[in-house]
Amino acid sequence: MLKSYLKLAWRNLLKNKVSSIVNIGGLVVGLSTSILILLVITDEYSYDAFHTNLANIYLLMKNQHNADGISTGSSTAGPMAAALRNEMPETKHAARVAGFGEELVKVGDKILYESGIYADPDLFSMM
Repeated sequence: MLKSYLKLAWRNLLKNKVSSIVNIGGLVVGLSTSILILLVITDEYSYDAFHTNLANIYLLMKNQHNADGISTGSSTAGPMAAALRNEMPETKHAARVAGFGEELVKVGDKILYESGIYADPDLFSMM
């Protein structure tokens, strides 16, 4: 029975070549698009999922009004971490992080240009 179905399908593919190519091409494009969307969603959900305390780690962000409307960013005032620790007892650790570009670093006789981040010591407790 299955053999006759396959033979019938093959004959129809050969008989209607253009419509078969369009249908199979549409199927390929649809499946590949679905797989790519699934891969992107999986990647986004797995971002930073390796942290052991992921449920208790938050990023403080601020909304800033400007001429174009409202922009949201992760840069906040410097004393914010100390204020969070002092005024909110449920805050165990608060860390400020700031990145820097190419900076001159001298170690012994070596002089290098390196990029990296400045961070509070609490960052290691959080991660």
